[in-house]
Amino acid sequence: MQKLIAFSVIVLIFTVVEGCVYRDNECAPYTVMEKHADYEIRSYPSLTWATTTEEDQLARVARYKAFMRLFEYISGKNDRSQTINMTVPVRMKMTPHGEKMIHEMSFMVPAELAQNPPAPENKLITISKEDPKMYAVRMFSGYAWRQATWNKEAENLKNSVKDDETIDSSEFYQVGYDAPFEIFNRRNEIWMVKKTGRKRVFSVFILVEGCTYNELECPKYEVLEEQLDYEIRSYAPSTWVTTFSSNRLAIVAELKATKTIIWNTLVEK
Repeated sequence: MQKLIAFSVIVLIFTVVEGCVYRDNECAPYTVMEKHADYEIRSYPSLTWATTTEEDQLARVARYKAFMRLFEYISGKNDRSQTINMTVPVRMKMTPHGEKMIHEMSFMVPAELAQNPPAPENKLITISKEDPKMYAVRMFSGYAWRQATWNKEAENLKNSVKDDETIDSSEFYQVGYDAPFEIFNRRNEIWMVKKTGRKRVFSVFILVEGCTYNELECPKYEVLEEQLDYEIRSYAPSTWVTTFSSNRLAIVAELKATKTIIWNTLVEK
């Protein structure tokens, strides 16, 4: 009995937020990789952040001190006496330290200054360029004045991603987009880091060496993750010869003439 297996080109549609602007402020660009009922997975490019920390039992006091320190930096207290445009979001994280909490707050450095940002005069501020990252993000509205509100939303996100081992739900960022005087239509987010890299599902990699298909050499790859209807592969470095034509039918005809099959392949087994 013959079995036909069809391989098709899969088109993935992502939501890309480039040149992001929120209420006239530059915001961090991102790509929405997945959408779920109450959260989404975002991919952020490399971003530069100005960060400071403040230790206090009272969250409001700590945040105010941290915010004013960063605000002074962008208002000209830097080695260039340069005024830096405010950006969004403002990113915050809390870490327990004895009976107190360490409150971390970050402003994103505008893209035009990200490669060479002014140095802060205040030594309590650090400038760091982060590698690209992915986050699980839960959005919610309202005036999130109380810490209990943030904790509740973080717990909701933690419950939503509990079956995804790639998401670190042990800590979270509190992310705000609006100035204190904005009362309505406020945008708040909880971010949890999504770990990237190789994920071993069966603790074994399938390595395809000396790959051949119909007596033709094919690219070597490792199967990193197997699912019901797809798999994640890592391909070894390879060199490709590519051609291009503005006439799609012409290039398809050329490929067919050389017995190269694209779009759909039927294999008899």
